[in-house]
Amino acid sequence: MIKNTATRRPPSPHLVELGNFLKARRAEITPAQVGLPGSGTRRTPGLRREEVALLAGVGVSWYTWIEQGRAASVSGEVLDAIARALRLGEAQRLYLRRLAGVSAEPEPAEIRPDPKAFQPFVDNWLPNPAYVADRYWNLVAVNETVRVLMGLDAPQNLLLDFFTNEQTRKRYPLWEDDAPIAVARFRSQAARYSSDPGFAALVTRLCGESPEFAELWGRHEVLEDSCGTEILQHPTTGNLSFTRATLDFTSRIALRLTVFVPITGTGTEDALEPLLRVSREKHTISFRVRGQRRRSVPSSRAEYEERFLSHACCTGEALQPDLPDPYLPLGRPPSHVHT
Repeated sequence: MIKNTATRRPPSPHLVELGNFLKARRAEITPAQVGLPGSGTRRTPGLRREEVALLAGVGVSWYTWIEQGRAASVSGEVLDAIARALRLGEAQRLYLRRLAGVSAEPEPAEIRPDPKAFQPFVDNWLPNPAYVADRYWNLVAVNETVRVLMGLDAPQNLLLDFFTNEQTRKRYPLWEDDAPIAVARFRSQAARYSSDPGFAALVTRLCGESPEFAELWGRHEVLEDSCGTEILQHPTTGNLSFTRATLDFTSRIALRLTVFVPITGTGTEDALEPLLRVSREKHTISFRVRGQRRRSVPSSRAEYEERFLSHACCTGEALQPDLPDPYLPLGRPPSHVHT
């Protein structure tokens, strides 16, 4: 008789860690904390497995498998029920989900952020334009260059301004090319918050106020949002060329820092300091950037990309300074939703 020498595959290290994490959390909770009666002397501290299973509404055998690292297909709903039973915090709940290999997107906070807390992040980039915006593209903090060059300030909404403000159109010489990019970027980001009614309200308003936005939204196009090129026009300096880089603070607060880094060889970097100086002196000065001639406006974004292929997105140049990891207040409720 031939014996079956096949061995069971060892559990995944992630699932083993998941089980160990649950055991540690289970040991921290007493029956009294979750409304269960005590049952005499316990050999180990905390709740028993069957008590956690009862509180979470799952089978004892299934919960045992999860703690043993043998449950390779545990659902997010079960994990959330266990997290509630063990009174886990948001970070612990997401950690549990990540270990199990299921979706772990945090629920955005609805606490209004303090703009003063974010002002140093945008001012740190001066004279380069920089702003912080929430998940609806409402501005939270902007620096002086954004006010002067882009005509923006908090709490304006970037999309509403871009599609409904005629002055903003004049600031984008390639507006027709930039508009579909902006909508595709926004759609890609909005997919993270598909259950958030604030996005539906904003899109409804935009479609009602801008036929261009409505047409572009109907295309259902998406685009990666972390990096791109921008060309902006100012009456004093002419055309300024930037690499746009967007950096997330954390998914939990759903705030993003966007920085515009001058593209080498375009004269943009030399123009920014005089532009701010002119604004501060509150009078108009006509000048030419270090004797350079103003560059002509590319006729299309394709031509622009061809002329400036050496920008930071392509070369991999560093786009961010060494910033601290702050303890930040949480996200912003949608300013466009009327009650």
